[in-house]
Amino acid sequence: EYWTAKLKADGSATAEGGYILDKFHPSAGSKLTSTASFSNGEWTVVLTRPLASAGPGEVGLAAGKVYPVGFAIHDGH
Repeated sequence: EYWTAKLKADGSATAEGGYILDKFHPSAGSKLTSTASFSNGEWTVVLTRPLASAGPGEVGLAAGKVYPVGFAIHDGH
């Protein structure tokens, strides 16, 4: 499962969920949301989604379990 948050200079953010095979495929039922703020030279971004899977390409999550997570930060594309 792939989540992306696009941050804007005004402090707003948009989020999109999906999966990647040959290219990014957005999840039609994804309920991913994001908030972002910039303060004292640092961004804080919160990505939120329901624990249950919304469809193909999404992983169901369970409270109390541990999941590996990776982060990538890109400037531009």
